[in-house]
Amino acid sequence: MILTILKFAAALGLVISFILILAWVAKRYGLGNAVGGKAPRRMRLLESLPLDARRRAILVRVDDTEHLILLGVSSETLLSSKDAQP
Repeated sequence: MILTILKFAAALGLVISFILILAWVAKRYGLGNAVGGKAPRRMRLLESLPLDARRRAILVRVDDTEHLILLGVSSETLLSSKDAQP
């Protein structure tokens, strides 16, 4: 009885270890999106500037447009938008 439980525990540990190793390899080599490939990112954070303890200004590029946004504790305000320079 004890030998059966030990065999079961060893086999279960081996299977779980194998799954974890395969998941790590897939994550390491980017195999999670292998079917469709990675889509190019459309949005990038260019800069972030803390103004005080509660507010910060961020510059974000979306496609070919840059947006200057003021982030507060409970609000976001678009300050300006312009076409991005190459």
